[in-house]
Amino acid sequence: DYTILVPNRETSSALRQAFMTQLQGKTHIMPHIGAPGDMDDENLSLRISDNAFLSQTLMDIPPAVSRLHRQLVLAQEILKLPDMARAPQKAIKLGGELGKFLDEAQRYNVDLKKIEQFVPPAFKAQWSKTAEFLKIITETWPQKLQEMGRVDPEEHKNAVIQIQAAHWEANKPVHPVFAVGFNDNSPATQSLLKAVAGLPAGAVVLQGLDLGMDQQSWDVVTPVHPQYELKG
Repeated sequence: DYTILVPNRETSSALRQAFMTQLQGKTHIMPHIGAPGDMDDENLSLRISDNAFLSQTLMDIPPAVSRLHRQLVLAQEILKLPDMARAPQKAIKLGGELGKFLDEAQRYNVDLKKIEQFVPPAFKAQWSKTAEFLKIITETWPQKLQEMGRVDPEEHKNAVIQIQAAHWEANKPVHPVFAVGFNDNSPATQSLLKAVAGLPAGAVVLQGLDLGMDQQSWDVVTPVHPQYELKG
């Protein structure tokens, strides 16, 4: 019984295909291969059923809104703004881009309501228009979610990953669990990798990690450095 975690669904499919190629048609039990983003609420609920606290925490997570529905709602709000896209096609495209921006911010726990703090004083005047536009996702969209009783897909995924990490920390599986190829230092992923590393037969394989760098070099690694994502 083996579990292999990979960064995304595409890598998961590629790894399954690689195993099948190596087996050359022979019958064999495949390891469980999955990605954090594919963790299913129902399957997770079965695995954590013996932990009342985690089970309740999972039940308390509102369902995720679909990205398409969010894109269309954001497009409607964009069309309401003066001096913005008047063509529905452009508004829909902008709605998709806003959704991606929101996903990225939530992936790294960035509070968009505080983003103005990072704007240099010299650009405050220019920023005002951008700030007004971003109210769509900092004010209007959260209200829409509350009315629907839903959360953003990235927020839902983060919560599920954190529960899986907490489950492995509390109930360590004895079978091998490998996390392979991750270069994402988002808080949820880091919690999961930390949990895997703490398992009796767990291992985290960091692709391209420079094992020759000393601590002084790591201390000065900045976001533009290729090793930065592995720094955590």
